Amino acid sequence: GHQDRQSGGMFTAEFITADCTKVRIREKYQDASMKFDLCSCQFSFHYCFESLAQAKMMLKNACECLNLGGYFIGTTPNSLEIMKRLRSSENKSFGNDVYRVTYELDDLDTVPLFGAKYNFHLEGVVDCPEFLVYFPMLEKLAEDYGMKLLYRKSFAEFFSENAEKGEYRGLLNRMQGLETYPSDNLMGKVPEDYTETEQTYQEILAHDDRPEHVRQRGPPKVGTLSKSEWEATTIYCVFAFQKVSDKATGRTWKPHSQEGDT
Repeated sequence: GHQDRQSGGMFTAEFITADCTKVRIREKYQDASMKFDLCSCQFSFHYCFESLAQAKMMLKNACECLNLGGYFIGTTPNSLEIMKRLRSSENKSFGNDVYRVTYELDDLDTVPLFGAKYNFHLEGVVDCPEFLVYFPMLEKLAEDYGMKLLYRKSFAEFFSENAEKGEYRGLLNRMQGLETYPSDNLMGKVPEDYTETEQTYQEILAHDDRPEHVRQRGPPKVGTLSKSEWEATTIYCVFAFQKVSDKATGRTWKPHSQEGDT
């Protein structure tokens, strides 16, 4: 409850430094029998697709300690979108002033399931090799750990479906995930970055039905990303798996079951 949160009794945490693609994390827990309801892996899962062994270890770490009915969620580069943009490029490279992807293998027509390396550069953040995730292979490997895919969606699709929902909209505001438009300090470096935003904004102004006392406070504001930033974010996809069976015990998960059934 609220008092528990104020007194610091909400939860405990352990912090472990390890390569999750090579080390079994369970062996480093203070209590190796711990179980979890959720595992979240954001913008890092794709590093395990350097090899089959690393992918298996990463999935073991993500899934083996989940309770039946527990979830494994993540965000990872969308290999389909990346390959689409690479094949549309002239020199196996695409991007803009925010990001750049450069494919490092010779043949775009024969892409290996593991070790499909590309270099990813994100302005001021990262410049390192990464690996394409062939999602049907990920889904197949996850089955070995009792995991069922609930959904996989492009970032653009997920954003379109959820950005206006209350809890997601509130989270975007708290995280300041979008910049305010219009503004004198926009992140984009060229006017073309905001062409579509400006068109939408003019439509909002033309149909401004806010109460008079609200309009007196000034023109409306909208949240947006520059075109360059949107192009960078839309190379990602989101996914969610659920643990529906425990291979060790033979128990299976059914909706509305607290313990799982055999």
